[in-house]
Amino acid sequence: MIYLRLAIVNVMGAYLVCNVMRVILDYVRYHNSGIRKGEFSELIALFAPEAELKFEGSSFGPFQGRAVIGNAFRSHPPDQELELYNIELDGAGGTVTYGWRGAPTEYGTFRVDVLDGLIEKVVVHCSCQVQPA
Repeated sequence: MIYLRLAIVNVMGAYLVCNVMRVILDYVRYHNSGIRKGEFSELIALFAPEAELKFEGSSFGPFQGRAVIGNAFRSHPPDQELELYNIELDGAGGTVTYGWRGAPTEYGTFRVDVLDGLIEKVVVHCSCQVQPA
C-alpha cells in the first residue's frame, strides 16, 4: 500500500509539473501570437480571475485581476516577441529566463505561479525598463 501511495504522489507531481509547463509555454505562445494579431484575449484567458501581474523595478503596474490585466494589455500592448532560454519548474510554478526576439542581449526572468491550470501570479524581472506608452 505504501508503494501505491508513493506512485500516486509521483503521478500527481508529474501532472503538476506538466500542467505548469503547459501554462508557461501557452503564456509565451499567446504573448507572441497576440503581438502578431494585435489581440491578447487568449493570453488574458490564462489568468485566474484574481491573478496578479507585477513588473519588478518598474512603475508599470502592478495589475490585480484578470479584467485589469486585460485592460493593461489592451492599453499598453507589448511590441516584442519573447524567446525562451530556460525554464526551471518547482512545485506549482516556474521561473523562465527569456529574451526579446531580435534583441539577444536584452533578457530577464519571470516567475509564474499556477493553480488549477490558471495563472495566479506573474512577476517579471527584466533588464530593460518597461514603460507605459
